[in-house]
Amino acid sequence: MSNIKFIYNPTAGLKKSFFSRKRPDLLLHSIHTLLRKYEIEFDEAPTKAPGDARLLAAKAASEGYDTVIVAGGDGTIGEAANGLVGSDVALGILPLGTFMNVARSLCVPFDLERAIMCIKMRNTRLIDVGEIISIKGEHPDEPTYFLESASMGIEADFQNEFLNWERGDRSALGRFLKNLTRFYRSPLQVELDGGRVFESRAHVILISNGPYAGAAIPVSPSAKMNDHLLTVRRYHMSKLQLLRYLVHVLILGSYREPKIEVYTSTSVRITSQSPRPVHADARVFGTTPISIKVRPNALKVIAGYPDSVQDSALLAKNVYLAP
Repeated sequence: MSNIKFIYNPTAGLKKSFFSRKRPDLLLHSIHTLLRKYEIEFDEAPTKAPGDARLLAAKAASEGYDTVIVAGGDGTIGEAANGLVGSDVALGILPLGTFMNVARSLCVPFDLERAIMCIKMRNTRLIDVGEIISIKGEHPDEPTYFLESASMGIEADFQNEFLNWERGDRSALGRFLKNLTRFYRSPLQVELDGGRVFESRAHVILISNGPYAGAAIPVSPSAKMNDHLLTVRRYHMSKLQLLRYLVHVLILGSYREPKIEVYTSTSVRITSQSPRPVHADARVFGTTPISIKVRPNALKVIAGYPDSVQDSALLAKNVYLAP
């Protein structure tokens, strides 16, 4: 048996192949060729349904593999990471998706050959994950983690109704517009560690483990994935101001906005008078109340090599920020 399990999403790269005219099967053949070129022996396992990457990664860890290479988008990477949290198995990433927020944060090259060279060099680092302790006041059926961010607000509401729209509910858009007014009349209560509590009517509350979310937007540029802290951002903006802010971030890469308050905490609890959808790493988990904590050094990853400290979402190896 090889020490490496290669997990891939057979449909990954469809968006890229639409533009490059390269079929997913040819993309997989290219990966096989490059892995063999760099003398990386592996056993492989394709995903067949949502959630498979988590099961396959957890099985690989139980079978004694020391590395799991995952080829896919952010969803597949996140699933596999959930299966490896708490183990000593290193996660290697071959980015095939459109935005690849985790790969971007870890400075993993988007070029496949360079990404495989990175795996060959095996620069392993330990990163934190966000853990959802309770949702709707109840513990999840299984441990639930996120690598990027969790949010309550317009984004989460939109994601929830968009999923309903995809399932055929044509009233979802109207419900989203109606909820914009109803939900934001009542405040959220946010509790941080150290006894810090505040109420907010902000349109977005964002809890970040890393700097990027959504369409590779640097929503939390100060967040580091190994500082053992969650970064909480409260957006005090009108819907128009929020839209302007997002446009500036997308175009300029950064934008100072005085109506954003930033906190750090090892745990966050959010309650609301009306249930509010909770969205984390492109998945809608349920509604408030919700409790989240950081789980330090929970996942071993193979990281790239940044051109500068500012380019990385990791603290330097000899730097540690105590909570």
